[in-house]
Amino acid sequence: MSAAIVAFGAISGLGRGAAAASAGEIGAPARIVVKEDAELAASKLARPFCGRAPIESSDEDRATTILRGTMDDLFRELDARIPGWRDKRVGLALASSSGGMRSAMELFEALHSERQVPRELGERATYFAPVQHAVRDRFSPSTLVLTACSASTIAIGIAMGWLEGGACDLVQVRSKVLRQIADVVEAAQAAMLQRREELSPTIGRLAQRFDE
Repeated sequence: MSAAIVAFGAISGLGRGAAAASAGEIGAPARIVVKEDAELAASKLARPFCGRAPIESSDEDRATTILRGTMDDLFRELDARIPGWRDKRVGLALASSSGGMRSAMELFEALHSERQVPRELGERATYFAPVQHAVRDRFSPSTLVLTACSASTIAIGIAMGWLEGGACDLVQVRSKVLRQIADVVEAAQAAMLQRREELSPTIGRLAQRFDE
């Protein structure tokens, strides 16, 4: 069985949408977005370098904000390309290599000082906030993959299995990466997969162009 990506959303330090994964024009110098970060330097890290995604600051963890942004872009593209997709059986495979880092730090500090931990802080910390947001629409089947750097690859494999077994018509594969090696690299992506043989002619042409 083969499947195609029929819509996607992405955010990284390079930008949003197609720019998030673009190396730039052929022959042009590659953009460098990783630089010394004041917040990481204040934490006394040996290598306080970061490639942060360009998002507005808020009380919400950046991990959740970035993932939510990719979901919004994905759904907007799906509404344009497959207007009836919400009536189909839609699965969700959420891959994560890290959770809400700032909330996790606040949680660990509270536990270390033996302060009472508010329920909302516990819900925001580590993996829980992004997962809580992702499953709000009750997608089925759904799963959370926590396998570090291989999480996205495994999530795609699970999604392909669901499509092959007829468990759903479309599958969202969402992933976020917040730490890579010793530097922090913020990025998230969300893609919708569909069995190639079930693609409409228009989406099929788009998939063919993507392959080429």
